[in-house]
Parts: sequence; C-alpha cells; structure tokens
Amino acid sequence: MKINNLIIFGGNRNKENGPVVPLIQSALRKKISVVLFTDNIHLKMRDNQNIGFREKLKNYEEKGLKIKNCKKISVDQIKKFVNEKTLGLSINSKWIFEQEIIDLFKGNMFNYHNTRLPLERGAGAYTWRILSKSNLGGLTIHKMDAKLDTGDIIYKKNFIFPKTCKIAKDFYKYIEKKENKFLEEFIDKAKNNKKFKIKINLNKNSTYWPRLETKKHGFIDWNWTTKDIESFIHAFDDPYPGASTFLDNKRIFLKKCQISNEKTDFHPYQAGIIIRKYNKSILVAANGKGLIIHQILNKNGKDIFSQIKLGHRLHTPTSVLDDAKTYRVK
Repeated sequence: MKINNLIIFGGNRNKENGPVVPLIQSALRKKISVVLFTDNIHLKMRDNQNIGFREKLKNYEEKGLKIKNCKKISVDQIKKFVNEKTLGLSINSKWIFEQEIIDLFKGNMFNYHNTRLPLERGAGAYTWRILSKSNLGGLTIHKMDAKLDTGDIIYKKNFIFPKTCKIAKDFYKYIEKKENKFLEEFIDKAKNNKKFKIKINLNKNSTYWPRLETKKHGFIDWNWTTKDIESFIHAFDDPYPGASTFLDNKRIFLKKCQISNEKTDFHPYQAGIIIRKYNKSILVAANGKGLIIHQILNKNGKDIFSQIKLGHRLHTPTSVLDDAKTYRVK
C-alpha cells in the first residue's frame, strides 16, 4: 500500500476537536489529497469552543479538501475519487458500507475504532466502558468488511486510562493526543508503503455492545446500589445530556455526582428522597450510601436547583425503565 489520496467517511465527535480535522490537516501537510464524505449531523456538531465542524472545514477547502455532504452513500458517488493509490477510512461514520463500496478500494478500506478490538465491538464504547468500570483502553484500525468491526486488525495501540477519567468527556480528552498521533502514524506508514502486521479479529475473544441514545436509554433505576447509580450518571454525563429520572412527574437530567462519605446506610425504600440542599448541590438517599448531585437540569439543559424541595423523591417508573432496556437504535 502506497497512497497519495485519502477518502474519509464520517466526522468529528460532538463537542470535541477531533479526530477528523487533525487528520485532514496532517494529510494535506503530507501532500495527500483528501475527500471527506460527511452528513448534516456531523456538519452541525460543534467543538468544545462552540466552533462548528462545517466552519472548521472551510480553512482546509482552500488547501484542496473536497467535501461531500450525503444522506446516503453509493458507488456512483465515490468511484470518481478512487484510484489505485487511494485509502478509504471510516471515522465515526453513521453509514453501513455495502460490499460493493468496500470492493472499490481493492483491500484499502479501513475503519478506525477508538477502543480495543475484538473486545469492544459495536458503539457507545465509552458509556459501556464506564458502566463496566474498565480502565483498559486502545485504538484500533481494521480492514472493512460487510460485518461490524470484524475485519482483520492492521494497526493498534493499547494503554491504561488514569483513575482521574470518570465521565466520557474525560476519556475523550485523554485519548485526543494519542489518537491524533496514532492516525498520523497510520497515514505515514500507508504513504511510505510500510508493511502492517495483520492480526486476525477473532470472534471467540469478542464482545459486542449496541449503539446508545442518551434520551432513550439513560434512565436511572433507584433500586440500584449507590455505586451503580453513580457510575450510570457518569456514563451519561458530558458530552451527553445527562442521566434521566423524574421529579414531581417532570423529567430531569443529572450530572456531576459522587458518593457521600458520610457513614449512613439507607434502606432501599429511602432511595431517591432528597434529604439535603447545599452549595447548589443536593444529597439524595440511595440504596446504601447517599449520593451528592451537583447538576440538576430540565429538558432544556437549564439548572433547576432553586426549584428543588426537600423530602421530594426522584423516581423512574417501571414502564419507562422497561422501554429503555428494550429500545434499539436503528
């Protein structure tokens, strides 16, 4: 493989600076032509400084970047940009690639997966990681095939996340420099015709986690232990809207929590009751210890601390919890 043309499918993560924009910058600097196939969802995303993805791309259009905004992709759209020195790379893409598209690239179509494979196939990796309480990290590039995350692995790096990583935003921030370097190294190797050590993506070692949608799946079950509720709120914290429950029959979103160090052991019947307000935070009884919650938001993302009343209970109806567990993102 010796490339001089890169086709990227996908876009940046929401509220993040990468990984697509730094990769485009690096490739153009190396005199590699770049075509980006993206969609309105990605183009409307904004980084952590509230700069839009579309706005950031304008700087690189002047340097030769071609942008194709597509709801769907097809062979006819792509084939005119493909030659024998073209590499295709999917990054955060919403599309499922048919074999006909993969075949266009003659073995040079790949997917970037910002976790370990085959252990973490699927989507929503960092939410599932937080729920699993795992600090094992990895970055992977694998050959694209007609199935999901099953192609042979050609480039990977493993590492351990520090204990300071609590919410998805922390994990993404930690991998930002690592993945920029990782993707640049991959492009360098491909440009200079360096050999990759291929590793079979074994099914017997795999796990698969389905895509999540915060506003559909992120409902708190107050029957869980305090520790489980804490990790659940962390899992749907920034850059996501927050974990959900109900207060006085109105849906609210919770972020930024920690287990209280007070030596109190609450009964399950006390779970969800708001027992203290202080410093813009609330203390909620849970199944075990108390839970300190620092951000209580309404459906519009506005703080509602002033509206909180002591003795009222946070609660999620069983029917809502059942719907959350059975909903599948299409």
